[in-house]
Amino acid sequence: AAAGPSINIKVLSYNLFWWHLFKVEGGRGGSAGHLIRSTSQPPYDVMGFQECEDPEKVLGPAGLLQEYEMFQGTHAICMAYRKDTWQLLVKGETDVAEDMRTEYYGTRGTQWMRLQHKASGRHLFFVNHHGPLSVNSGGLCGGQSTAFNILNIMAKNAQVGDVLMLVGDFNANAASRTLQSLWGHLDAVYNSKSFGGVDNILANVGKSDVLLGEEIGSGGSDHQAISAIISVGDEASSSGKKAKSLHVPCQSAPQGSSCWNEVQWAMTNGIQQHPEWYPGLNANSPREQFQEVVHQNSPGKCPLPCGVLGANLGSGAGLGASFSVSVLNDAKGSDGCLLEPQTEYEVDGWSEVKKGVSDPRVCCQLCQNHGGCKAWLWSEWSTEAHGMACILKSGQVKSKRFKDGSVSGLPKTEAIKEAEMAMTKTEAMQNWSEKTR
Repeated sequence: AAAGPSINIKVLSYNLFWWHLFKVEGGRGGSAGHLIRSTSQPPYDVMGFQECEDPEKVLGPAGLLQEYEMFQGTHAICMAYRKDTWQLLVKGETDVAEDMRTEYYGTRGTQWMRLQHKASGRHLFFVNHHGPLSVNSGGLCGGQSTAFNILNIMAKNAQVGDVLMLVGDFNANAASRTLQSLWGHLDAVYNSKSFGGVDNILANVGKSDVLLGEEIGSGGSDHQAISAIISVGDEASSSGKKAKSLHVPCQSAPQGSSCWNEVQWAMTNGIQQHPEWYPGLNANSPREQFQEVVHQNSPGKCPLPCGVLGANLGSGAGLGASFSVSVLNDAKGSDGCLLEPQTEYEVDGWSEVKKGVSDPRVCCQLCQNHGGCKAWLWSEWSTEAHGMACILKSGQVKSKRFKDGSVSGLPKTEAIKEAEMAMTKTEAMQNWSEKTR
């Protein structure tokens, strides 16, 4: 980034689950806005919303309308910036992808804006994106194409020295070619655990620039809202290493407090009755991890406990592409699959045809449930099946070719291996870059 005084930038990305939270539940008493208000110390600089049809209904009930300038996008996405801190220079919208034919809702776009920080003069180029379906496909033209189109927006509209920030529900996690392609250009700041990590924040910063990354709660959505704070332009110490700190209140619940009781119930009853509420935890998990889940779902009930990821500041520990891959391990169903549209794999080994499979995601799950399946191919028309078909493959992918009407991919176990290879390559490049900064 360009020279100038050091600043911290706090960002929010939040899929609002609009049709249910607002159209069915009537906004649930402004729960989304109140979640934002309850986590606004320090306040958010920029916010990106997906499945958003009226930003005033989000921020209004929490009394935040006067603090933020808001923009409604054409693809049910909204963005906002803090007016007393930033000045808008230019904004726009650009389509970047289109849903697959088997799960089609239309084209998918981005909103973007270029802002100037009033006190420091630094510039931020902010992009909000809601990605195409199916999950981990990158849409009709694939993940690499979607990533290229997003990066092209930055190349055309940002300027040298800008802080670049990309947020959103990508409908893509670490298994996707979308994220793997973006990792080579933007660092993974933080991602949710929802749906294997489809909600993401990326920026052109290093791990040492990330002060905080956390899920802050759902506020009635089916996604967790995610937040991050990055530091830009700090003064280097004599050793050349960055020395950063940020005070975020944390407290372990005192025994007998209402928070203690909530956590105790979660550890004894909740984990047994609703294990899906506590992903990655079991009855023997540390109390602090249960308190973190209670805090994320209801910040007013419990503070952020000390010693967890959200309170582990300055080190960047647990963040980056490696965190994205670790979250992928908990993806359910087809959310852990890699899908490559309009692609036919050449795979050695045996094949097994499953007739009448109408959805590539089902094909992937059939592969996942088959002990020897290493790759799969779905086709709109198979001569052998006389219709749609899913072909399970046992060997390694030898080559790929374009084929309209086909989708190929990997089951979760194989997708994780490819994600780990992409992560290793990315982190090696980042470590080299950090050393030479």
